[in-house]
Amino acid sequence: MTLDRIVSSLSAPAPDGPSPVERARMGFLEWLTALPADADVAAAAREADARVADSGETGPAVEAFRKLLREATQAPAAPARRGGFRRRRGPA
Repeated sequence: MTLDRIVSSLSAPAPDGPSPVERARMGFLEWLTALPADADVAAAAREADARVADSGETGPAVEAFRKLLREATQAPAAPARRGGFRRRRGPA
């Protein structure tokens, strides 16, 4: 399965390659694009994080990958208004 392969590659040392965080990001994007289009990303991320935790794989890239999975379980922040007519025109 894709997740097992990703975690296995993240746990292997890569001294001359990308940093652990970069490797985790690449693995996360690979995992994300492998999901079906109608998948519940938050639920899939929770399941994937649990599977990675149960796998016993460790290392900086694996931990960074798990952090990304945990972040994916959280609802996105509501966009903040940055102004509008009054912001552009200044006080009346």
